Amino acid sequence: MIAHVQRALFDVAVAGPVASMALSLVLLVVGLHRTSVASLGQLALFPLVDGGGLAIGSLLTGACAAVFLPALLLASPFPTAPVPVHPLVLAGCAG
Repeated sequence: MIAHVQRALFDVAVAGPVASMALSLVLLVVGLHRTSVASLGQLALFPLVDGGGLAIGSLLTGACAAVFLPALLLASPFPTAPVPVHPLVLAGCAG
């Protein structure tokens, strides 16, 4: 009986962080995709993020950025040059 209650408490405790991580990953991927298909006029309106921080800030963010934005990250002469990203990328990284 106690093991069943502990299992239920564990399930409730884990549900929030797992849902938050899934939502953050979706926002990150959608934001990176929207950045990759944006026109130059739209890119001028996006916030600027440190390119080096975007690529190596975390393993997951770096891997997603390398898949969706390879040309944008490699076009910069300096690895820490600012890179325009869709605001959803910032929401995904903050989550």
